[in-house]
Amino acid sequence: MIAFAAKLLVDPLGPPATWEGFGSSGTFSAVGGAVLLVLGVALGAWVVMRMRSQDRLRQGPAYRRLSRALGLGRRDRTLVWLVAREARLPCPASLLISRGCFDHAARRSVSRPGRSRRLAAIRQRVFESG
Repeated sequence: MIAFAAKLLVDPLGPPATWEGFGSSGTFSAVGGAVLLVLGVALGAWVVMRMRSQDRLRQGPAYRRLSRALGLGRRDRTLVWLVAREARLPCPASLLISRGCFDHAARRSVSRPGRSRRLAAIRQRVFESG
């Protein structure tokens, strides 16, 4: 222990590192592999998030304007968006335009607890308000 401390005091940085010595111990390849793995996962996550945000941006403005014009609150807008996504509709605004489309998607989504009353209230507000 004392010899190690004395060596650090005399030469704190130790001998200069070489690529051969660093790589031969396997440390370089392990660290390099871990860095590449983390970068790959981060890049993949970024690509997925970018694709999802572009899809929302493409469909979002029309849906947001229409749902706000109909007086839907944020919670109801989110529910309609989720119902449209579960029904695999390309545009959630179609639920607010077509009563048949809304009814079909709502029937598929009612199996979730608590949704039937909220969807019935949204349907009444959107299609029967006048």
